[in-house]
Amino acid sequence: MDVYRIAVNDVCYQHQACRTLPIPATVTPIQGYPAKLKIYLTQASRYWQARCFFRGRVRTRSLRTTNKREAVAFAKSFYEELVASYYTQHLKQPESHSPHQLFEALMERAIDHERDRLLRGEMTKGTFQNHVSRLRQYWLPLLGKKPIQDIRHGDIVQAVSILSRRGVSTISISQYLQSLRWVFRLAYAEELVPHIPVFPRVKKSSTPRGGFTVAEYRLLARTARQLSRLSNYKPATHRNRAGGIFTRTESVPRELAWLIGFMVNGFMRPSDIVQIQHKHVEIVRGERIYLRLTLPETKRHKTPIVTLRPAVRIYEHLYRYMASIGKARPNDFLFLPDVPNRNLAGPVLSRHFKYLLEYTGLRAGQVGQSRTLYSLRHTAIMFRLLYGRGIDLLTLARNARTSVQMIEQFYASQLTAEMNIDLLQSRR
Repeated sequence: MDVYRIAVNDVCYQHQACRTLPIPATVTPIQGYPAKLKIYLTQASRYWQARCFFRGRVRTRSLRTTNKREAVAFAKSFYEELVASYYTQHLKQPESHSPHQLFEALMERAIDHERDRLLRGEMTKGTFQNHVSRLRQYWLPLLGKKPIQDIRHGDIVQAVSILSRRGVSTISISQYLQSLRWVFRLAYAEELVPHIPVFPRVKKSSTPRGGFTVAEYRLLARTARQLSRLSNYKPATHRNRAGGIFTRTESVPRELAWLIGFMVNGFMRPSDIVQIQHKHVEIVRGERIYLRLTLPETKRHKTPIVTLRPAVRIYEHLYRYMASIGKARPNDFLFLPDVPNRNLAGPVLSRHFKYLLEYTGLRAGQVGQSRTLYSLRHTAIMFRLLYGRGIDLLTLARNARTSVQMIEQFYASQLTAEMNIDLLQSRR
């Protein structure tokens, strides 16, 4: 009997060994590889065989060679194929399609995380709502069903190209990308992606809204007074008036003329104007006469604003008018007090001011930019730079609740040296 066919326990358990069992003397492990990988010969074939216990199963293969050196090389390839097959088919595929790793699931979790920042006061409500709107209206339809690991740099570049073809400004595109970073920062923190993909660089180019000249400012105030006194408008019905809001008439609210002068002499933002109440206004009469405005926090600024002297006279006229109609209590709003929803009061004032700009032909600025209610704030800051006697930018920036950098980059962008020729050529 062949010695290679006799096992130790054959006498007790088996009369004749199976021809496919390894011949013990030929079983050889592969140096440098796991001990579970071996080559061997059997009585059933003249070729070397490879065997490996891998992921709970014994895997075997005929190496189709009688040369032992070649068999060792083929066995190494056999093991490497097993490992590669496992990681490509058994690991990557299920993970990439896991529901909690899809973009839409991560997006909602990122929104929840940022909502916590909103509650802690680290972010304004408007900023939060804008980011959520961009994520749900643009990024979700585009990337919602894709696993976060499958979103590459090219996908983001393609999305930016779509925004560019739609005519979206570079400032807005950068804000869209900032919203997308919310999701990738969370994915990186949860170790779902090894790194955040490279985002395309977008060069920001913004056009300041631009202010008004002295002549344009006077024209606006005069025309606003004239339009507010129109008497030939349609009777107020559900079609042209709602909640005290003029909608379809040619007249404008009477306080619009006071609002124009108040903003130009008070440095406020339109968002401040909407929220300002009589309790926020204090008339200071001393060596200087001015208003001290203790407004609610906006854009992380809490310091009071002091106005120029003309704002005192404008406020007194406004206060007497509001008192005559019973709207001068401390909690009453200065402008459009009949509109209880202040989220609607801002758009209403902007719409009336837009009508005023179109009526006077001042809708477009000097470089073609579209003017808005915010242009009155630009006018206030520009007038101080032009006509203020040696005012420094730091004092102006703090009173206007902004920074020196913002004044230099936006508010004073159209200010030329010739406009301040007297100060430029002055002597001590």
